[in-house]
Amino acid sequence: MAAQNAVSQEFIDALIDAGGPVAKANDLPPAAMVACAIGESGGSSAIYKTTHCPFNLQKPAHFTWVHCNTVLIRTHTKTDSSGRSGQPMYAPFCTARGVTEAEWLADATRIWCEWVLGWPNPGARAQLLAVRGMPEAFARNLPLVGFGEGDKRVQNGDTFARILRENNLVERCANIVPKREARVSLPIPGWLPGWWIVTWRAQTFFYHFDKQQQVTWTQVPPISATMPPLIASDTGKFIIGGGSAISITWGATGSEESLAPTSKAAKPDALAGMWRGSEPLTAVRFPAKP
Repeated sequence: MAAQNAVSQEFIDALIDAGGPVAKANDLPPAAMVACAIGESGGSSAIYKTTHCPFNLQKPAHFTWVHCNTVLIRTHTKTDSSGRSGQPMYAPFCTARGVTEAEWLADATRIWCEWVLGWPNPGARAQLLAVRGMPEAFARNLPLVGFGEGDKRVQNGDTFARILRENNLVERCANIVPKREARVSLPIPGWLPGWWIVTWRAQTFFYHFDKQQQVTWTQVPPISATMPPLIASDTGKFIIGGGSAISITWGATGSEESLAPTSKAAKPDALAGMWRGSEPLTAVRFPAKP
């Protein structure tokens, strides 16, 4: 964690304004997000000045659920058993996109949300998300997903909570309006891509999900279980939430739909959900089982 020097109130306000709506859209507490940034970089560390990401996130190659570019930065120097210095160590750090401070802080918060929501230890992730409605508890438990971890993880968690209290972050974040289009997706489950037969209002539709979060629909039956549609009636984007819940937003109409597996099978064959939150949808994998 960064040394706790005076933190610019202008930085805090900028992060609340730009990143708060992103965190809120992903049902994560903005106050804990800001406390994390203050604890990790204070908005003034050399790493932040290089990456524009105030969370000082090191991203190994296998952290594929976090979508960002990286830059190699020298972190510390190795020592041998006698304590003599060796070669400098370099680590890949996440970089945020944007030209203005508001743009890169919003993108950095998106990265933070992906980091938290996609953390590969499901037990630790679930333990943290269980207190997502309690900002101070969430801040205290951030070491569960890699922030301030190490020998002093309990102390560091307490530091995040103290930062939250001392800067009145809950109160300062109370009126944030979520930026709905900033919702991030968990990794797409391997069973989803391909064709699904969807029933709505007693009509049959064919949805095709790809691996780039794009979904299309048509009422023309697929000629192949593996080929995407040649012509689609509409194209939309989808994101994956907890429990493999699928949220779809269609491009032409703006309609929103939700689908989720009807069982906990490793490869579910049926989905159920709602159109615009009011009318039921059901789906089965194509080709349908006899």
